[in-house]
Amino acid sequence: MQKQKVTLEFVVKSNQVNALTDLAKNLSILGEYSLNFKVEEVFQPQRYISLPGEFCTPKNYNGIHPDISFADSRLAVSPEVLKAAKELKLQVSNNDQGFIGNLTFDQTEKLYNKLKTQGLFFLSPWYFNRALNRLNEGIRGRREVKYEDGEPVTKERLIEIKSDIMEIRDPWRAIWLWARFLSENGKLTIAHPIVQKNEEIKIVTEDLDKDTLMVDKIQGIDLRDWVSNGYTSQGLVKNTIKEGRDSSWYPRNGHVPRFNADSGGVGFLCGGGPSDSGSSLGIWPARIFHRKRRLKK
Repeated sequence: MQKQKVTLEFVVKSNQVNALTDLAKNLSILGEYSLNFKVEEVFQPQRYISLPGEFCTPKNYNGIHPDISFADSRLAVSPEVLKAAKELKLQVSNNDQGFIGNLTFDQTEKLYNKLKTQGLFFLSPWYFNRALNRLNEGIRGRREVKYEDGEPVTKERLIEIKSDIMEIRDPWRAIWLWARFLSENGKLTIAHPIVQKNEEIKIVTEDLDKDTLMVDKIQGIDLRDWVSNGYTSQGLVKNTIKEGRDSSWYPRNGHVPRFNADSGGVGFLCGGGPSDSGSSLGIWPARIFHRKRRLKK
């Protein structure tokens, strides 16, 4: 029986491309064939967890801090992100772990400046610390943690989120934190986002907190203590933090912070360059909490 040329056409989701390619390798039984497929992007909606304003009000804040929300995972591809990235001529896609990597700090900042009109921002050291503290409180049963719509976040999910950030295991995972360290008039400053009482996201520049740890500690601090007690008014590592096996780099002029974890340990590193990038270096998004998103009490 003579074999005929076969043309196969598929419309597939982006997460099915590898499976379809593997299938194609086993189609030799059909003889000569061509394979055509159109890829449709898969968007996994992120859920946002409420962080009440009174729980994340910075020191010396003027007024009542708005409620905010932080995502339950790193930033992933979405229609809004793709639109903003296209306007900036940035290439974005999800990595094997399901989130966007390979963006420098500078590119990340430009991306979020585009998304700021939607009330989005990425977590600074201060808000990141408060988010982790909130997860801890829920895991320990000290308070009920809820999504924006009022649904309680299960203890199992809280543990998963915290483990994704801080568990000592492979693969390497990292997060840019929104802050820049700059020297002005002989003093080191931090420029970081503070949500204003009118819900504007404003970059505020202030002197670095005098209690900030200003020496590198390689496997010399306990970042669990940083989450609960050993943090400064700007969310950085405090000089009275407990000793442990985690690491930190002190803030340096012209540098930016990131948080990472792998099988070698956990680190809060404030000495990275804004032009650094990595496939597993992502962003943890947050947004202004609007009551209209609450669908149930």
